[in-house]
Amino acid sequence: MIVTTVKILVSRENHRELAQTVMSLLRSIKRQKGYLGSNLYLDLGNDDAVCLIGEWETQEDLNNHLRSDDFALLFGAINLLKKTSEIEFRVLTPTAGLEVVEAARGKIDL
Repeated sequence: MIVTTVKILVSRENHRELAQTVMSLLRSIKRQKGYLGSNLYLDLGNDDAVCLIGEWETQEDLNNHLRSDDFALLFGAINLLKKTSEIEFRVLTPTAGLEVVEAARGKIDL
């Protein structure tokens, strides 16, 4: 699985418009090969920061998405709504589960 995070600095007044744009584009993005899911989060430490997290089965699936018209529209909307020039895009891999915590802290029960 490939996880992407996009941190966007967008004024609080534009949060709703950004969320509506993301939701409208997700209808189409969800049909793309390899799409596993996405979430949009507000940063509790910074009222202007929003984080969009996406999950893809393979790097090829992500690359196809990044070349798609849907991504071009999303990226265009982000560029219009962003507060500053800061857009941080990260691709995270590999992912791990609770075993990472267990290995670091010893066996724990949740």
